[in-house]
Amino acid sequence: MGTPKRDIPHFPQWEDSAFRKILSGPYRIQASPFRVLENFIDPAHFPFAHHGIFATSNHPEIIFGELKASSSGICLDFKFWFKDFLVENNEDAVVTLLPCRYEIFHPLVVYFQNGIGTNDYLSIYCAITPIDENESQLWLLFGVMFGEDVTDASFLELQATISEQDARIIESQRPQHFSLDSQKEIHLPSDRLSLAYRKWLFEQGILNSKVQLNNATEVA
Repeated sequence: MGTPKRDIPHFPQWEDSAFRKILSGPYRIQASPFRVLENFIDPAHFPFAHHGIFATSNHPEIIFGELKASSSGICLDFKFWFKDFLVENNEDAVVTLLPCRYEIFHPLVVYFQNGIGTNDYLSIYCAITPIDENESQLWLLFGVMFGEDVTDASFLELQATISEQDARIIESQRPQHFSLDSQKEIHLPSDRLSLAYRKWLFEQGILNSKVQLNNATEVA
């Protein structure tokens, strides 16, 4: 809001003809836009919230790589066990350890690369529009290099299911607005990107009226 401090975050696949572009959304979610973004950048929820779609609770391990944070944004490399979502109703489908990356250049925009350097490569440009403090709209722009036999309609139907699963989790979180006081919520090692994101928001001066300032230095 206000005068933009940065350019619009870049989506490299937009001008690359090798990628099929699919726009998904908007999905209306009854939650703070920062809560919506935090859910998107949490790979630990993949095998539980989306079990049987593109991940499986039989392989919940996340392998975290380097996390880089600067005034211009945050980048995290990681790997997770990917289940091919093109294989329907197959709990025993082969899973692959995929290299992925989150890049945050804007408080409510995330660039996600799934399956870097593999045949399952997929990129997502996630943008969240705040309606008010407790309501948001989620937009997802996909750059897809596989699944030529999958129609856009089928892809959007699958994404609607995934977004519905996410919304149930996001809307149930309490407190509704996250806090910079680390004593108010339980954090696990897998929350490292979320904590870096909160710290980055604080350093950028991007705080809504519900965010607590106490113990802000505890966020690491």
